[in-house]
Amino acid sequence: MASARREGRAWESDLAIHELVDASKGAWADLRHRVVLHHVDLGAELVARAFPDRHDAAAIVRAHVHQDLGEARTLAQWLTSIDVSRLPRRRARDLDAILEDERRRARLSDHEAPREVLAFLLSPRAHAPEHPDAAHALLANEAGIALTRHVLGGPRRVRGAHGDEVIFDPAYCAEAIVHRLHRRIPSLRELGEAIDPREGTRLARPRVHVEVEP
Repeated sequence: MASARREGRAWESDLAIHELVDASKGAWADLRHRVVLHHVDLGAELVARAFPDRHDAAAIVRAHVHQDLGEARTLAQWLTSIDVSRLPRRRARDLDAILEDERRRARLSDHEAPREVLAFLLSPRAHAPEHPDAAHALLANEAGIALTRHVLGGPRRVRGAHGDEVIFDPAYCAEAIVHRLHRRIPSLRELGEAIDPREGTRLARPRVHVEVEP
């Protein structure tokens, strides 16, 4: 309601954007679920990609983050608090081999579609290069797979290996890639519980009280 009021819109018009920012709560209803999308850089970028027809989506996300957390928190600020020794162990590192496996499994003509999925899953690295392991873990879990559907869309027709058309599902591809990286699908809880408990409360709750009119 607050974000729509600023632009004179009905509150329903912004609801889907806010629900996506908070969608990780469905995987783990602990305030630390906010580590996935409550940041003014990567979170705003990914949600804006999910709503290409809304030029103001990124600004809405940034306002949402500030209202929830009391500051314009970045991804790097979140990742600073993560104890990487507690993160799920990554077992596969040959990304070219993973792409080839996905091309063959889906009977694709090239690596273009799975490369887009892999780039999405690894996109946190660009925003927090100083925290590579924590950045890798941000989307390589159940929440990242679900988010793939929102950002990259549903199943679509692509060119097959034999010149035919095949159906490619980005979310299913994300599931296969994450499983290949870890030999299982890590839960969001594992990521959240790697947040230093001394920092967890400070990071997950706003530092200032924000008044919202009824």
